[in-house]
Amino acid sequence: MSSYNNIQKIKYTKTPTDVVALHEYIMFEDAHAKEKYVVFKFANNVNQRLYAFQFEVLQYNKDNELIEKSVVSHSNFVAEANDLFVPNAKLKVNFECQSIEVKLETAKFDRVLWNNGEFSESLYSFDEYSENLSKASGTVPVPDTKKSSKEKKKTQKKQNKLGFNIINIFRRNKAVFPSVFNVILCVIFVGLVIASTFYFKSVTGAFAVDDFVVKENSTGFVTILNYSGTEDNVEIPSKLGDYSVTKIGAGAFKKSGVKNIEIKTKSPLTIETGAFKGCSKLTKVSGTECDTVTVMEGAFTNCKSLSTFIVPNAILSRKCFDGTAVKKLTFDTVIYQNGKLIEIFNGVNSITLELDMNFGSIDDYDTFLSGVKVR
Repeated sequence: MSSYNNIQKIKYTKTPTDVVALHEYIMFEDAHAKEKYVVFKFANNVNQRLYAFQFEVLQYNKDNELIEKSVVSHSNFVAEANDLFVPNAKLKVNFECQSIEVKLETAKFDRVLWNNGEFSESLYSFDEYSENLSKASGTVPVPDTKKSSKEKKKTQKKQNKLGFNIINIFRRNKAVFPSVFNVILCVIFVGLVIASTFYFKSVTGAFAVDDFVVKENSTGFVTILNYSGTEDNVEIPSKLGDYSVTKIGAGAFKKSGVKNIEIKTKSPLTIETGAFKGCSKLTKVSGTECDTVTVMEGAFTNCKSLSTFIVPNAILSRKCFDGTAVKKLTFDTVIYQNGKLIEIFNGVNSITLELDMNFGSIDDYDTFLSGVKVR
């Protein structure tokens, strides 16, 4: 069982104008295993797509002393122009590392190559460079910059003809697109910044346990924020680590590939709005031995294959099964009063169900079951 007991999100402001700039990074610490990892979020600040880049990482301890440095290369991906992106990898750092500094070395764009502060025509094959890098052992190759003075003059003349520098790169690309397009890009960029700020704020204090990312909502109790596993059949356990599970948060399983959910919680559980939204492969939810399960509005929205829900202690909200195909339903009661059972769906006038529930809490059976044919 792996558990990150300390997660820090750190805003990076040292080189915001670099062609590829570090925007922020998250540091994950596992005190038990004495391990620490970093996940980076970069900004592509050029009006061209980015295909590969290399940067140096300097690690500092709590006294701001340099303790380790390394060179990292990422390729075989596409980062859109003027956009934020997160490389699909995490970097293991020294356990004593408290902060990092990043220095960009090389970046390969659509039509230009940025190398140690200068743009040039994109003749250098970054794919070949990455292949050579993977074959090397213990050393990181860099492009050969040793040239005769005659060659340097030729290169300089060629670059002057091309006019490749940071100002011209931006001006040339801006001329291609109408101003309205640039306004749209700015709006999208601002939206991404706001969304990422909200995301990182919401997961501050989160930690990983097995295939789940959770956050303590009160002493000894946690909310499941995300499921990162690949299993078809997933169990919601009573405990994750030393914590009791009491909530499945909004978006925790959103659009995941899970097919069956079995709830085994021994404490009251709340399935929040959107927790399983868009799980198109989900067919069954069960929990025959769990404590009370409160299912909030929209919890299973657009789970189009969900046909069976058997949770005898469940309390259902209006529209909790919006966009589902539920035909077999076992639950305790509903949250709302003086309403109809069919309201747990949305936009449905009639439905046939195999139904098992606690009718003792219902005063007017005829009204409650209006539009429902019980098999």
